[in-house]
Amino acid sequence: MTYRVFLFFILVFLPIGAEARMMMLASPGNYKLEPMFKDKEWDMSAELGVLLTSGNTNSTSFLSKITASHEILKWRFKYDLNALLKQDEKFDSEKNREVLTTTAEKYSFDAQGNYELTRTNGVFALISHTDDRFASFTKYSMIVAGYAFRGINKSNMFLDLNLGPGYARGVLKADGAVEEGPVVRASAAYSWVISKSAKFVQNVSVQTAGFNNRSISETSIVTKISDSMQMKVGFRAIHNSEVATNLKNLDTQTSVTLVVNI
Repeated sequence: MTYRVFLFFILVFLPIGAEARMMMLASPGNYKLEPMFKDKEWDMSAELGVLLTSGNTNSTSFLSKITASHEILKWRFKYDLNALLKQDEKFDSEKNREVLTTTAEKYSFDAQGNYELTRTNGVFALISHTDDRFASFTKYSMIVAGYAFRGINKSNMFLDLNLGPGYARGVLKADGAVEEGPVVRASAAYSWVISKSAKFVQNVSVQTAGFNNRSISETSIVTKISDSMQMKVGFRAIHNSEVATNLKNLDTQTSVTLVVNI
């Protein structure tokens, strides 16, 4: 179902392609939100999505994200904080009635620093942590450092490639056992400013460790609503090679959120 929803939004936005290419030739790279607060050293944005249902089915879903970045000399830093909470109404045999029960709860934090060696080459360091009480790995942490390369560097488009070794640690939900060991991580971050009011973003990462291979794909289309606000349609997929017998290898998430540049 989530694939069909995401495909629907792709089809909705595809017709702007021909017009977008003409607009890019006339004014490339014009897609940029104005900050709500001027003259600040940090570039920050907040993202929020809420879904409330009542009647025959009662549920509550919250999705939020805070992104911050800043530059110091040749250093570029970026921080991402994500939160997901979902509650559904389920029957409680002890209370003999329907009660709201948490069915998804996930928090993640990423911090990355890039140091520019040349216009297209650099080095990076990444720290990542995920806390997901319903996943096969309830806690998953990683630290990686390596080589960064900008494969495409245009006014309306860029592609960043990262590759490096590191160390990963995961806590299994089944028995609380700790799995840890060396990891190699490769990632690609692609951004294309389609027009003055639309942008396409694709981020992919692959992490190979002795105890688990994890791949993450994030696809989003962002449209401008006002000078400081966007609407974002996103699809996120996480695949783990090692999971408990009662859990699936692939987790997906489709979202529609509002983004505000603060």
